[in-house]
Amino acid sequence: MFDDNDKNVAYLEALKQGKSRYSSDVASGKSGNLPSLDDLIQNMEIVSEVNLGTIDIPLTKIRGTYSHSRGKMFAKNFMPIAKPESEFGAKWKNVYEHHIRDGISDPIRVCEYLNWFYVIEGNKRASVLKFLNAYSIRAEVRRVIPRYDENDSQIKTYYEFLKFNKQSGIFSIWFSNPDGFVEQLGPPQAHLLAHGREVGDRVAAGGARRVDHVDEHAGALDVAEELQAEA
Repeated sequence: MFDDNDKNVAYLEALKQGKSRYSSDVASGKSGNLPSLDDLIQNMEIVSEVNLGTIDIPLTKIRGTYSHSRGKMFAKNFMPIAKPESEFGAKWKNVYEHHIRDGISDPIRVCEYLNWFYVIEGNKRASVLKFLNAYSIRAEVRRVIPRYDENDSQIKTYYEFLKFNKQSGIFSIWFSNPDGFVEQLGPPQAHLLAHGREVGDRVAAGGARRVDHVDEHAGALDVAEELQAEA
């Protein structure tokens, strides 16, 4: 049976984990807070934003928050660092109690960028489930796609991932080598991926304008072809 003190004990343990990670990061000369997507993409050219609908996403792939201000309440392990008696602490404890009693069912809202998720709404729900070592959480996902860049290995790999993700629906796999996704899909899909790279190369060479909308489940090839048509 749930005791009202249970949520206080849970918050103190989560706070302990948060403060430990925060102190470790600061001592290493790093930021102690969560990264924000706002900061990451402020100097990036975004070619498309795609609605992926409501899906289950791995909690281990949630890296930060959408806005810088929201990230100040958490250490990089998504554990809270606000005082227990603060308004934030009280809300976190209420979310914890709700989950223990009824379960968290309402989806959070996130942006996906380079195969990492950044929370727009539902940071405390994500934090509570991470604290309880849950595997996944329901989320409304909006994909943010950067312009293809032949000279950026991470973006090249991401464009390969887009096609892999479209075919498989898997978010938990990532390869440092772009060809890893080609090998996972097999010959027919690998051929499409190779073609997608060629289109992306042409787009990168010829320049591109912003695409305001693409098909809801667009992958790397779809995005590249849309850009090619607009260039």
